[in-house]
Amino acid sequence: MNDKARLDALKNLIAAELQRTPARPKFRLLTRDDFEGPIVPPLDPESRAWLIARIHDLRRMYGLGWLIRQQTQRVGSLACLEDVQLKALHQEVERARECLADGISLEEAGFI
Repeated sequence: MNDKARLDALKNLIAAELQRTPARPKFRLLTRDDFEGPIVPPLDPESRAWLIARIHDLRRMYGLGWLIRQQTQRVGSLACLEDVQLKALHQEVERARECLADGISLEEAGFI
């Protein structure tokens, strides 16, 4: 086999290999429709600190430490909760406070 034939064979081999490689991915810009649910901006530090302080106040004033421990058992503390989880816990503790203020037991309200 002469040099020209070997170069042609090598060229054909490289061309066949290049055709087998996967195409490069096509990139696109993400839009709001690509996400599930609304896009919620993160809490600013002051709002986050206020929520944590309010939850601590309600725990102390109404004896709701058990409810907070129950909701934070997987993460360890209030500071480790995601923003959405922190807001949900605040709403739940406020609802428990309202029940206690209205004379509704926490068992009746479904907390226990």
